[in-house]
Amino acid sequence: AHQMGTCRMGGQRQTHPVSPSGKFWQVQGLYVADASLFPASSGVNPMLTIMGLAHYVAQGIKQAHQNATEKAPVATKSKVTA
Repeated sequence: AHQMGTCRMGGQRQTHPVSPSGKFWQVQGLYVADASLFPASSGVNPMLTIMGLAHYVAQGIKQAHQNATEKAPVATKSKVTA
């Protein structure tokens, strides 16, 4: 059984618990990437749609991580003399 539409994604915090990127509004670092993101039950086998949503959310997480690491200061090596 696939529980669909129980954690809908959307652009308004008041009506959707998950942002369009799959990020849960109220818990930092929590992402949803399954059939619960659907607006409602689809009535057909949701396997490919779930895989597509999971891939979409994963790519967003990957991009956010890459952006964060690019902005992080780079540690410089100091020379040690004996």
